[in-house]
Amino acid sequence: LRSGDLDFAIHVEHAGYGEEFRVHSLGSNPLAVLARQGHPLVDRGISWEALADYPAIRLYISDLDQAEISRNSEAFARVRNPQLGTFETSHLLTALEVLRNSDYVMPAPSYLLRNPAASEGIAALPMPQGNQQAFRYMLVSHHRSDQSALHSWFRERILASIGEIGEASGIQPVA
Repeated sequence: LRSGDLDFAIHVEHAGYGEEFRVHSLGSNPLAVLARQGHPLVDRGISWEALADYPAIRLYISDLDQAEISRNSEAFARVRNPQLGTFETSHLLTALEVLRNSDYVMPAPSYLLRNPAASEGIAALPMPQGNQQAFRYMLVSHHRSDQSALHSWFRERILASIGEIGEASGIQPVA
């Protein structure tokens, strides 16, 4: 965006944006604990103590280190048990396949289960009490596009489309 190679970006909220950017909040989706259907936690109930009994998957996202949720992500830190290890991957389908075939758990946005083909055999459990974190999604553009009628039209189309998609996918609009 800064260099002008992109006009718009949609991504997980970063901790901060420069003054040269226009930022629109698109919505949010609560974190869930993903596990295979039939995982012991499905029947046992979920707590921080129970999560510590199972190894975790961390889905690596290249700029998650800058994402707002990463700054104080109790969810990722608390489900990691050093004795059990952590499986880290940047490939979502690999993470889901490991979940389907093991007792690993993975904190992730609950909307990941909206795709029935990819999420078959996976359950979303609520985060343990006291954790209200969510992934917040943003539309970001550089102010250089503010004076362009075409960019303004396109921004409004993106915002309208995302609103419709969000309603259908369970992403909560942010006021």
